[in-house]
Amino acid sequence: MPSAAPPAPVSKLEGIRLWRDAFNKLHLELANGAVVSGVVVVSPFPLSAPDRCVLVRDPAGAELGMIADLDELDPRSRALVRDELAHQHLTTLILGVVGATGHRGVTTWEFETERGPRTVHIKQRGDVRTLPGGRVLFTDVNGMRYEIPNMDALDDASRLSLEAKM
Repeated sequence: MPSAAPPAPVSKLEGIRLWRDAFNKLHLELANGAVVSGVVVVSPFPLSAPDRCVLVRDPAGAELGMIADLDELDPRSRALVRDELAHQHLTTLILGVVGATGHRGVTTWEFETERGPRTVHIKQRGDVRTLPGGRVLFTDVNGMRYEIPNMDALDDASRLSLEAKM
């Protein structure tokens, strides 16, 4: 039985430009001038390296290539890709921790967020992730994400509440 051919390596996209049209469709212009309409950008590492190795796919989902580093793009294209990725990985910023209680394996957190007070239910310890730079990411039972950008920047009471339950 013949084996399937290995997937082709993803090529690095260089000298490209991205823009949106009046209908909010994302377009990619390749270095050779060819244009692909309806592209989708995907970050395989949205938490650890959001600006690196960003994949670009055609409307059918086939990979067109990879942007190795968003800093290689022109400022407009870079801002557009970052905005697109931010909408894919929307998180609510946590400004303060009011408190946390646990009952039957579920921890209920009370947060002050950029969108006002929130009660968040976390089922497993793995749904609270400590990341480099003091970032803490919470994923609630509904899949919603909440982020503390820098744990050290929290007020003392918030930091104590957080450390007591982590």
